[in-house]
Amino acid sequence: MTRSVLGTLIFSITAAVMIPSSCGFANYQFAKHVRSKSAKHRSQFVLHERRFSREDFMKTMVVGLGSLTSLPPSSFAMPSLTVREFSVILKDSYKSVKTVEFFGSSGDRATVTLLDGTTFSISDLYESPSDPRSPLKLAAVCREYGINTKFQLLESLAKKDGRNKVYMNSRVAEAAVKQEAKKQRMALDEAQRLEAVELYEAE
Repeated sequence: MTRSVLGTLIFSITAAVMIPSSCGFANYQFAKHVRSKSAKHRSQFVLHERRFSREDFMKTMVVGLGSLTSLPPSSFAMPSLTVREFSVILKDSYKSVKTVEFFGSSGDRATVTLLDGTTFSISDLYESPSDPRSPLKLAAVCREYGINTKFQLLESLAKKDGRNKVYMNSRVAEAAVKQEAKKQRMALDEAQRLEAVELYEAE
């Protein structure tokens, strides 16, 4: 009786010790498995998030560049003022204006350059003998303020005429040299002819 009680007691103690330890080991293995799965899932999520962020960034850049290149040229056009607005600038701060350049066959396009390098155009120029928006009238007003004005068409024609004059001057000089040489040859021929006549008569 004593042995059976003692055996039962030992078995109970062993079971009491082994079962919690086995349960603890099982819980540890399960927790480890859960942590491993969680870490794997978290790494996959982070990788997916990174991939998504990179792809999203590239798509955003492509869309942004595409929208930038698809903008109309007028979005980058030079700012413009009317003749009336430019007249106000002349009255208030004409010293800030460096040059006014007129373009086109009638000078109806003008670009204003300020001393700081800023440029803008004058939008409503109109060729007319009486309209104040006339390029010639505006140029006269600018000259009254001491502002340099340029008409690109006139300057290009002047340069072309200058090249023609230089070319013609060189042609004239070359012709003059040839004419002088011809005169000298004729004088030499005449001298030789007279000398031959004199020798013939002397014989």
